[in-house]
Amino acid sequence: MQGKNSVSVLVTAGGTQEDIDHAAGRLGSLIADAFLRDGAKVTYLCGETSELPVSCTCDIIKIRNVAQLVETLDTLL
Repeated sequence: MQGKNSVSVLVTAGGTQEDIDHAAGRLGSLIADAFLRDGAKVTYLCGETSELPVSCTCDIIKIRNVAQLVETLDTLL
């Protein structure tokens, strides 16, 4: 990282309620924690039951399904 708070990151994590998706968001929470440790501003977009980052100083947005994921990503990006 170049410097504290110089990077903004959007992490998406599993846990949506779709028949084909059974992820718990563990990998996403680990990725978010790594960026948070390096001083990045993290927005964590995850399913309602997703594992959350340990360093919970990020903006957390919970979604239920893929339609909400797409809608939220359109808004954020």
